Amino acid sequence: MSSTSSSIEQLRASGNKKYSEKRYKEAISIYKQAIELSKDDATFPSNMSACCFELGDYEEAIKLSKKVIEMINVQGGGDDPKQLTKKNLARIARIVHLKKSKQELEQLVNQFTDNDLQDKTFDFEKIKKSLDSLDQEDWTKKNGSGHVNASTLPIILPARLSDAGEYYIVGHDVAKSALSPHLDGNKVNPGKDNPLTTPRLKEIETERIRLRDHLSLSFFYGGVGDCRHPFITLADLNRRLAGDGSPVPPNIKIHFTLNDIVSSAIARDVLFFTLLEDIGRCKSIEKVYDEREAANAAVILYYTYLGHGMPKAVHAMLIARLEKLISLGDSGQLPKWMSIDMAANWPGIKDAFEYWISDKPELTWSEVKKKAVSEGGLSCDQESSNNGGINTNQTQILEGIRKNLNDPQFLKQFGVNPNDEAKKQEIMKNLMASFSNNDALQQDQNSNLRLSRELGWLRSFGYPLLPTVNADYDKHMTPAKANQCLDGLLAKKNNNNNDKTDLLKTFGKDDMIKVNPTLFDVVYSRKSNHGDTISDFGHKPLDVVADFYQYVWMGEPKQRNKTSSFDYFIHAFYQTARGLVRLSSSNALTIEMCVGDFQSVLDNVRHNKEERKASGMAVEYDGIYLSNVPDYTGYLGLFADTIEMLKPVKHSYIGCNILLQHYIVEIIR
Repeated sequence: MSSTSSSIEQLRASGNKKYSEKRYKEAISIYKQAIELSKDDATFPSNMSACCFELGDYEEAIKLSKKVIEMINVQGGGDDPKQLTKKNLARIARIVHLKKSKQELEQLVNQFTDNDLQDKTFDFEKIKKSLDSLDQEDWTKKNGSGHVNASTLPIILPARLSDAGEYYIVGHDVAKSALSPHLDGNKVNPGKDNPLTTPRLKEIETERIRLRDHLSLSFFYGGVGDCRHPFITLADLNRRLAGDGSPVPPNIKIHFTLNDIVSSAIARDVLFFTLLEDIGRCKSIEKVYDEREAANAAVILYYTYLGHGMPKAVHAMLIARLEKLISLGDSGQLPKWMSIDMAANWPGIKDAFEYWISDKPELTWSEVKKKAVSEGGLSCDQESSNNGGINTNQTQILEGIRKNLNDPQFLKQFGVNPNDEAKKQEIMKNLMASFSNNDALQQDQNSNLRLSRELGWLRSFGYPLLPTVNADYDKHMTPAKANQCLDGLLAKKNNNNNDKTDLLKTFGKDDMIKVNPTLFDVVYSRKSNHGDTISDFGHKPLDVVADFYQYVWMGEPKQRNKTSSFDYFIHAFYQTARGLVRLSSSNALTIEMCVGDFQSVLDNVRHNKEERKASGMAVEYDGIYLSNVPDYTGYLGLFADTIEMLKPVKHSYIGCNILLQHYIVEIIR
């Protein structure tokens, strides 16, 4: 082989490697060098076109693909052993389908030969059929009200609005591993003194997807929200891989496509995964508590995932993290295992980060607390929140009691002197304490993670108790002082003297606490009036933690009787973090972040199979889970289309969590 030929092949290999690593700009630069040495080789402009497509530079991609087709026709006389003509024609068709008019697509489709349409590799037939879905005529006008073939239903529905009221901060469904998607085993009731109060599920061994039988797995999550399902799946993968103690096999490949119509939701998940990476580098969970970088990441994750608010020091760490993510994203230095379309998706993700950094939430901390109380997420003690924790019925009852205490005739019936103000105040104080204690007892009994001390803290202050880890806390608000404060709070409730008044004021001051900025969607926020938010503050932080313990295999923290909610939280999320790092460090993991309507995202996967295969991306899935898609209820054509994206294997599945509003239920009836 001549030196020139050797150089060309080295450049080819180097460019292809950059492409597989998703470093498209570097790959383009290398392919350009190769073209200088081999101007007649059509593979290089073809590869450059693929890179431009991935970068969202569609005009340049079309230009290069047309050049490739011309080169094959002129130089090769139509001889095309590498099928470059088909590859580039398909790429042009996908771009036209996405970005151009229907008329342009029709003109292009007319160029398809019978041989093209019979070749299933490039989806020419599906591209041709997609013309029907672009027809704006209502299909019912053609078919009438009679029976129709489901395959004739329009497949591509109009995309939902990106600013729809769908920003779900916390998921509604049980966190379930994609490796055990089907039947669950028997329920196991918790022990008498176990803080976890709900029965837990066992696995059915035969229902598991075994890694040794399926080394390449891919999962799609539409409406991914708080990412609970991918998180517990990564924890399960860690369990399966760590079980035998051996390194990750080189042929294992795991792919997640995470999708949400709201860019803020995907931005939040990007933040979570980067925090988990810092946590997962620790070889033991004890180091998460001790090592400062991991402890800081764990505390940020804890408050951002669960809390309505957070201490100012934690908020400052969160803002620094968001600023770092913007810098990494803009410079193309996000983790290699994280795949984000920088042209289509990064701007919206970055926009959410910048909005959260701007420190301009729609509501103040005081307003968020009140809203969380009214929506059932918090139940604040009346002493520490100026009656903000007393519900409407209690307020009405207390108003009636106040009225009676000012009625001399009523007081005389119970032998109380109407002029004895001290006695009347004592009666009122005891009644208020009774309401508070009853409410506290009810909250403890209703909690899925019954940790009385922390429930008391949440009722008093509205944000989670500071985790006892080696993080960069403010010197005035440390875990030790927080626990002293909690001791003082409990002593005060038991009418014992205590000297913790100053601590109570410090931890209870609104200006010491910042609102969790990730609770707000950037797109909706800019269009709304102050206080008008689509965010739902009805989640209970401790119940969210308990959601990750629905299955027995998750285990529990050590020294259970002495644990905090953070111990339970990090016990589950450390397993997720280790799964993430274990796989990503072995180049066995890709997490693809996609903003938009899930149907459009699946269409993009469908229409770009060749490019995705070349870069190691999933083109079909072992499991597709659709959450929070109420406006798709009843569109059978859509789900029939979605099924085509499943692998033709026995274990593949589609799961749905559809929230049916009352009016929809009535229609179904």
